[in-house]
Amino acid sequence: MKRIVLCMLVVLTAISVSGCNYHNEIKNLQLIYATSLDLNDKNEIVTTVTIQSPGGKERSAPTHEVISASGATMEESLYQKIGVQLTGPVATSKNQVMLISDKLARQDMAALLDATFRSSAVHMLSMVAIVQGKASDLIRLSDSGRRRQENT
Repeated sequence: MKRIVLCMLVVLTAISVSGCNYHNEIKNLQLIYATSLDLNDKNEIVTTVTIQSPGGKERSAPTHEVISASGATMEESLYQKIGVQLTGPVATSKNQVMLISDKLARQDMAALLDATFRSSAVHMLSMVAIVQGKASDLIRLSDSGRRRQENT
């Protein structure tokens, strides 16, 4: 009898402990749809993102927000500086395009892309483009919402 109870306890423990317990509800995430990367005068990476937030009322159009921040790495500017400005966790899984300025691309493109696509949260089908001039200018072209910008 003790053996059966022990076996059942082991099986129940194995079932309850296994699996993925980490999840975020999509309504709580700040979904990034486009990213641009530039270099500023201090040789820091300036990350600009477009975030789409659902409309406030039923059937209202979603709003787009463009946010910029700079840091020594893209991870610092995106997750530490931009993430602090937002109301929920940053999610890059819906990122559709990444624009990189030609000035930044000349430095260390391999390390930049490696750090970006190594994350399991990044959508692997994101299109990457190198643009002349400031990549953030292209992100801001369709900016119809509010802007929050750190002094860069």
